[in-house]
Amino acid sequence: MIAGEARLTLDVRHRSDEIRTRAVADLIREAQQITLRRGLSVRESTLLNQEAVAMDPFLIAQIDQAITKTGCEPHRMVSGAGHDAMILAEKVPAAMIFLRTPGGISHDPAESVATADVEKAIQCGLHLLDQLASSSEFHQRINRA
Repeated sequence: MIAGEARLTLDVRHRSDEIRTRAVADLIREAQQITLRRGLSVRESTLLNQEAVAMDPFLIAQIDQAITKTGCEPHRMVSGAGHDAMILAEKVPAAMIFLRTPGGISHDPAESVATADVEKAIQCGLHLLDQLASSSEFHQRINRA
């Protein structure tokens, strides 16, 4: 049996809207070229085009410091996922802390985290709160709001 139709969803993420938009255009163009060579047709539509949202550099630095205090090495990543932080960042400084997920499974019922990582995350959160409570820069920032 040969399928008469196939559907594909692209979820393309990047910290740069320009690079992400160009990548999507390149992928669509490539699909169009393939369909021309094979005598097929392709239709495309954009369901969502969420602009990238930068997290707050001050909070990111504070999180890095808090992670280091737990004995772990900070690792930065671009999420690109539509977290609440994207909405909050429009109004208030925002940043995120992620835990490792064994096997890389995320946003799925099979997602899990290691108990030791949860313990380190709690320690990180406590360090972060202590740092922010004693930070004159943080107090100046929240008093401006």
